[in-house]
Amino acid sequence: MVGSYPQPDWLVDRQMLGTRLPPRVRAREIWRIPPDFLEQAQDDATVVGIRDIERTGVDIVTDGGIRREG
Repeated sequence: MVGSYPQPDWLVDRQMLGTRLPPRVRAREIWRIPPDFLEQAQDDATVVGIRDIERTGVDIVTDGGIRREG
């Protein structure tokens, strides 16, 4: 099982994400995609992650936490 799959660089600003420490509120500033398109971009990244996980032969497939902020 894959718990946290790496978010693609086109989706999240890793440098900004690295400056965020829990606890925190929603970190909208880490996302590279404008708010109007963020949900679709997260869906697309989730599909890419799931396909990668399936190709490895993992038995239990999850969304990999693509929408997480940390």
